[in-house]
Amino acid sequence: MIRFENVRKEFGEHVALHNINFEVKEGELVCLIGPSGCGKTTCLKMINRLIELTSGSIHMNEKDIAEHDPVELRRNVGYVIQQIGLFPHLSIAKNIALVPKLKGWKADRYKKRTDELLQMVGLDPDTYRDRFPSELSGGQQQRIGVIRALAAEPPIVLMDEPFSALDPISREQLQEEMMRLQEEIKKTIVFVTHDMDEALKIADRIAIMVDGHIIQFDTPHNILKNPKDAFVRDFIGEKRLGEAIDEEGFERQVNHVMSQPKKVLQSDYTVSQARDLLGDTTPSLLPVVNKDNELEGLVSSTELYIHLEDDQLVASLMVTDFTRLGPEENWKQALKHLLGEGAQAMLPVVTSENKLHGVVTEKTILRCLTAKEKIVVK
Repeated sequence: MIRFENVRKEFGEHVALHNINFEVKEGELVCLIGPSGCGKTTCLKMINRLIELTSGSIHMNEKDIAEHDPVELRRNVGYVIQQIGLFPHLSIAKNIALVPKLKGWKADRYKKRTDELLQMVGLDPDTYRDRFPSELSGGQQQRIGVIRALAAEPPIVLMDEPFSALDPISREQLQEEMMRLQEEIKKTIVFVTHDMDEALKIADRIAIMVDGHIIQFDTPHNILKNPKDAFVRDFIGEKRLGEAIDEEGFERQVNHVMSQPKKVLQSDYTVSQARDLLGDTTPSLLPVVNKDNELEGLVSSTELYIHLEDDQLVASLMVTDFTRLGPEENWKQALKHLLGEGAQAMLPVVTSENKLHGVVTEKTILRCLTAKEKIVVK
């Protein structure tokens, strides 16, 4: 979706970026993080040509962005900044609809889109659409900034420290909202932050930068488990590394690190029915239950999409030999099942009656490890 090839940026004699190479996949949220002046915001602004590169190339959907008209490029890329940038003289509805109107959308279409987006972030359209930015809290304004970037349905969204000016509670809420939205809409997002906890919590992959170089580009788990060098280790922090790997006395039960599954299949569904339910947002592994919510098996989305017999039942494709967890088990044991030999991408959590209670993944564990308040179970 986005590819940097030997990208170099010079400001006079100062080299801001040294031959940067990395790729952001479709539907992926990548965080750029590093100390001030490392080049992360410069990278971000190059994607929509707010800053032009000195040499190298940036490709978007296999097309060099130098071949795009800059104005049209920016209208097709969502952009969210720390200062929010809402127009104070425009209502919330008009702020959200600004880019769709510029792109020639009809009034009924952008009005419907505005109401959908307000509902998506928990703001009642009837209450908020005619208000002005000054009538909203900082957290509410930032929510509007995020959905305004999504209004014209861009495939790519750039976010430059969007939550850093908020109080800790609002910031935590917006991070949770961002993760929920991303599960639903699966945009390709490049997110600049200076907060390692934020990056570990929301990112699919993280690029750690220093002095115009990418030092390590990897998943949150791999960065925590295998920091590339002393700089990365120091930047992450020994306390965070200890919590993620082997801190004694930090015992958290599985029910504190699980989440509710996004999709659950019934064992008597046909393959065709399962595909219709899943749509475009499909986890790699899905729990299969009966009508009493008892866990019967797991099925991979790949099996569902490669199988040609649409009238075949999901039960015929599911596996029944897998690891399941109880809610009182230790999360560290769960992590071993996720990472060890014969690792499982998702672990279902069941009650003593074998009722599906939740699921555990690497992502849900990392999310809890980076939460501001730790839950310690003696």
